[in-house]
Amino acid sequence: MGAVGGGGEQKKAVKTSTGKIIFKRRLGIRIDMTPMVDIVFLLLIFYMVTTVFAMPQAMEVNLPKKEEQETQIDTKESHVFIVRVDEKGQFWKNVGRKIPDRISLDTLRQVLIDENQREPKLATIITIHKEAKYHHLVDILDEIDVVERTFRQANPEFSYRFTMKAWDADDDRAVNKAMETGGGAG
Repeated sequence: MGAVGGGGEQKKAVKTSTGKIIFKRRLGIRIDMTPMVDIVFLLLIFYMVTTVFAMPQAMEVNLPKKEEQETQIDTKESHVFIVRVDEKGQFWKNVGRKIPDRISLDTLRQVLIDENQREPKLATIITIHKEAKYHHLVDILDEIDVVERTFRQANPEFSYRFTMKAWDADDDRAVNKAMETGGGAG
């Protein structure tokens, strides 16, 4: 605790109203900081032990079994819906070999719902350019999850079928053709 005295005495000259000079003794004060440091460390340890840190957010992706990965399934072109994200972050959609149309992320959910209602056996291919931002893939997967939940309310057996593939020269040609023909205005 604090201590009074302990060395450091000082004398101070004070002049009174009568003109006399009086020397006053001043006591030295020493404050012991040890208890405060103890309390600070106890509080620090308490907060370190009781604080809940944010859990890392992870996305669950169920991959098919090895045998299923090698199985090739024939699908009609009218049952294949392609969602592309180019290097500029623009979203493109098309069915089969049609010329892609540009869409926004805001309309993607409704487009997915409409396409799944039009074609119950729809298979979606997600293609993202290697220069595109990762969050675009997460946004697409989030929208697919919402659509899947929507359809599961009516049909508990519903499972959204989608796959991902690397961006290739065919995707470049499709997007460039869409831009040339004005299909990118959508």
